Amino acid sequence: MKHKLTLLIALITLGTSTLFAESGTCGDNLTWTFENGVLYISGYGGMINYNYAGGPWDSLSNSINKIVISRGVTSIGRSAFDGCSNLTSVTIPYGVTSIGSFAFDDCSSLSSIEIPNSVTSIGNLAFCSCKRLTSITIPYSVTSIEFRAFYNCTNLTSVAILNEKIRIGDNIFENCNSIQEILFPKGLDISRVSIPTKTRKIEFVFLKAQSRLAPYKSTSPKAESNMQNSYVDLDLPSKTLWKTQNEKDLYSFDRAVESFRNKLPTKEQWQELIDECTWIWVEPGEWNYYEEMEMYEHEGDLPFYIVIGKNGNTITLPAEGCIKETTCYGCGFFGGVYGLYCSSSETKDKAFYVMDFNESEQKLYKYDSEDRNDIYSIRLVYK
Repeated sequence: MKHKLTLLIALITLGTSTLFAESGTCGDNLTWTFENGVLYISGYGGMINYNYAGGPWDSLSNSINKIVISRGVTSIGRSAFDGCSNLTSVTIPYGVTSIGSFAFDDCSSLSSIEIPNSVTSIGNLAFCSCKRLTSITIPYSVTSIEFRAFYNCTNLTSVAILNEKIRIGDNIFENCNSIQEILFPKGLDISRVSIPTKTRKIEFVFLKAQSRLAPYKSTSPKAESNMQNSYVDLDLPSKTLWKTQNEKDLYSFDRAVESFRNKLPTKEQWQELIDECTWIWVEPGEWNYYEEMEMYEHEGDLPFYIVIGKNGNTITLPAEGCIKETTCYGCGFFGGVYGLYCSSSETKDKAFYVMDFNESEQKLYKYDSEDRNDIYSIRLVYK
């Protein structure tokens, strides 16, 4: 009797475990695994386009809380995650180029999603009824977005569209009645997107990053000179104007203070820029992964922030990093990960403040006196 009971318990345990771990294929070279509420998609290539019933994990859709898509996946198939009503988190890697129609339809618990700067197309009703989604940025890489892509996202309050040449389908924000603000580049016609009449429309002039490593290319020396010497009013409370370009060299703290004096921004002016403006991260180039060294390297123009004032005027701040002895942080080996900009503010113990940003945050840090000889990006102000 004891042996029979032990066998029965083992069978029950085995049966229970199969409820919490499932797997299969979802493309020619893609596999999926579900375990403890997380759906993992891995491999290489594009996902299968599914019918309206959803992907092969459809029977588990109410149990999926998180989706992790690995680098190597190039597309998210039609209706792939349709009806995953308890989904709260999605990781979409750089390299995905398309998000299919109905891909996240009725993912009603999804409160945020980051679309990587490799996606070129978003299908119709792709994010329909994502009712907890509060903000969305359509990156510069997206060249087409189909009709009603964000239909019925009733809590969506903030929208940013970065590509001035994007092809927009009809009514992409229909029934998104909570939208308070939409940022879009000058020249883009948004008359068909279907937003509430009360929505604040901020039209900005899009300029790619002007930096020492990714210089602005003008059509004439005179235009280049004008750009290099021009300042922008971002409608800041202090009335500070910000220069449109970085200085052509990197500078140590002491050299920067000596060279630029009151044109070098204080930590208070940097903090005002953080607090009063909208910051949008843009990655115009590509990331390559070198498995043998377990590192990513950026190719092409450096990533940068578009900083948008309340009046719609903009500046761009490239992630040039800094040079510490012989190592370049943020450029070269670390390829555009960090922007480090010198301020003029220092303390009695010779520490000083640096504006330090990456993809996820912008913050002022107090650097030790031993870092005064490292060299940083410089952006000037005028008041």
